[in-house]
Amino acid sequence: MDVLLSILEFILGVELTDGAVTWLVIIFFCGLCFGWLCKKGNIILMVIGLSIFLPIIVVIMQADIRFLTIPFVCGFLIHTAKPIYKKVWMND
Repeated sequence: MDVLLSILEFILGVELTDGAVTWLVIIFFCGLCFGWLCKKGNIILMVIGLSIFLPIIVVIMQADIRFLTIPFVCGFLIHTAKPIYKKVWMND
């Protein structure tokens, strides 16, 4: 378990304390919710999602650290990876 924890700390670039894990979960959940709103490709839901999560996305982009970017992108891709893969590679 210590090996996995040290690998995760290396990838994220921070020591995983209780506060850091709390921020990781919050950012991951924001990415997860934004991915859920963008999953079906409905423009209205995407606009709603962008209006809600744009301040968070701006902070993540301006901070430019892996600690914030990786959880948000992973949460976003949980909902959107399969539809994106189908649109790009499965031309029906």
